[in-house]
Amino acid sequence: MKKLMSSAVAAIITASSLSALHSSAIILPEFNDLSYSTEVLTEATTVDSTIIPAGVTAVTVSIDNNNGFLSSATKIDIGSASVIVDEYDNPVFIRGDVLENSIVASAANESSVVFSSASANESTESGEMFTFYVQGNCSDLSVTDITDFNYSVSSIPRGESIMSTRYEFYIGDVNDNGNINSSDASFVLSAVSSYTPTPDEPKLTVTTANNNISYYLPYSSRAEAADTNKNGKITDVDAEFILQFYSYVSTGYSWDWTLDHLSDEYGNYCGEFTAIII
Repeated sequence: MKKLMSSAVAAIITASSLSALHSSAIILPEFNDLSYSTEVLTEATTVDSTIIPAGVTAVTVSIDNNNGFLSSATKIDIGSASVIVDEYDNPVFIRGDVLENSIVASAANESSVVFSSASANESTESGEMFTFYVQGNCSDLSVTDITDFNYSVSSIPRGESIMSTRYEFYIGDVNDNGNINSSDASFVLSAVSSYTPTPDEPKLTVTTANNNISYYLPYSSRAEAADTNKNGKITDVDAEFILQFYSYVSTGYSWDWTLDHLSDEYGNYCGEFTAIII
């Protein structure tokens, strides 16, 4: 998770100032400490139209000492167990209180599952993040924070203007850093929350965002990078599509395979190279 450096630094400074007097008594808490718990379902349940049969194990991932984050990515290695997926082969899950107001996406590949989230507002609560379901042996589960994981290739341009009228970027790389991750989804949600709808323009359009790009998308060269479904508007769906792409590549699917699969199945064009001449 993206840590709030101000509070973390304050905690370290405070601890450092005290350690001279009570060095043996100071124990710094581990910020954003992830853990999991399991429970075998004694009866069947339904989650988002997917039937979860009795005997399946519910895995709940929690966070303690939450130092605050806008975006997150969590990888769970499930070993020999198999994850329960929906009709689109995405892991079925329920949001916990920590991610209640966040957009969350999930993906599974072989023996791992990834959940990514983004919000326009910081999540500072500790407690349950999400619950998903697996069948089989759960004795070798492990949970890792991979928020800073970046899937990129050397050929990806940084979104810079090659000439004054030519821009090259990858759709989904909203902050022009050559990577697509959960932070990009947070930038989209921030732009959406900053927009005031009008009768003529109820949704933030790419044109409006480009005309006021320093306000809506200050780290972008072109607002088209945030329009993941290429419908001319920037909405929560675009943030969700970024998380969807990020979750897939985080589990090990290749950039090209993910782009082909998501564009065909969902109209999600994250990862597509785009050149604009204006």
